[in-house]
Amino acid sequence: MRIPTYFGSMLLVGRKLQAFSRRDTEPRRIRRLAWTPYFTDGVLAGVAGLLNPAGLFYVIASALPSTLGANAGLLSLPGMMRRWSQPAEPVDTIQRSPTWIATAAIAVLLFIFVLGRGLTWSR
Repeated sequence: MRIPTYFGSMLLVGRKLQAFSRRDTEPRRIRRLAWTPYFTDGVLAGVAGLLNPAGLFYVIASALPSTLGANAGLLSLPGMMRRWSQPAEPVDTIQRSPTWIATAAIAVLLFIFVLGRGLTWSR
């Protein structure tokens, strides 16, 4: 039996997130871990698209649906994981890393102000 690639990737992400689930807070915690990147990606794509010289119509008609559709598996992940068994030793907290926060901030700024405006290739 073949598992489609996208569904398989969601199963892999779910298995990695399984260590963060606990019975007492599992639905809320897993939902927050899965939905935060989904909505953040949508907001960043929208903000970057506002700078697109092609106009707002193309952002709404093309960029946002493709961005949100490509990551839609993150929305169903908490429901998929609800049926799975709990890990033996769940991870308690996720430590913040100033290095990763700074790296993400730089990546966001490059995404919005470089890729958001679009790249033109001229001769």
